[in-house]
Amino acid sequence: ASACRNLIETPCEANTPTPWGVTKSTLLSSWSGGDKTYWVPSFVAVQAEVPVSQLSQYGLFSHDGVDQKDDAHSLSKNLVAAFVDARATGLETSIMDRDVPPLSFTPSSRLFGRPSEMGAFILGTWDVDRGMNVRPSDLPSDASKPVTEFGSNEEAVRNGSAVDTAGAVMYWMFPKALVEGVDKAASYGLPWRSMEGGFQEFIVERVSDEKAKVTYVTIECTNLHPLGQQKRDF
Repeated sequence: ASACRNLIETPCEANTPTPWGVTKSTLLSSWSGGDKTYWVPSFVAVQAEVPVSQLSQYGLFSHDGVDQKDDAHSLSKNLVAAFVDARATGLETSIMDRDVPPLSFTPSSRLFGRPSEMGAFILGTWDVDRGMNVRPSDLPSDASKPVTEFGSNEEAVRNGSAVDTAGAVMYWMFPKALVEGVDKAASYGLPWRSMEGGFQEFIVERVSDEKAKVTYVTIECTNLHPLGQQKRDF
């Protein structure tokens, strides 16, 4: 029921360079719609099994005592909390993170970075048992928006796993000026470009009473026509 997997498996084109991690190139429109002017150059998913107790004792529900929550939905939120806490120990936080609010899973809530600049925000959460899906339309009209479209995973949730499974999706972006600066340098021979933004997903499956399978997914998105060039950039 992964929301990111649902995204990359929908609009695919076979006759382009194969992105890292997938067999077809995924073409996307911008968040505001229109032509398919973006693509996904890489998709990565990393998976591991961990003790349920390791997740249930962390983060949001670590002080609940006997009422400790160990359902997949609660555990997926704790997984996000662990990720956010881990990156907060890096040196970049003194530069990037300005007045970051407490962790919230309300769509558009800022997780780290700066508002309307370089930052990461919650897109939504989903839960197979509860029939919850990621609904991009829930983002407030005045919120920072993802770089590209992101469809709901309603059908994937409806036809999802038989085990207790849930996840959370965040979106991130780089400042437009930074991306355009790198694109300008690339036009003079710099051998790489900067991603405009992307998505990350944190999934938890309760495979037994003691074990949970956690999956981290990341998708990068970039423009097919950097600096407005007419020809595709591949």
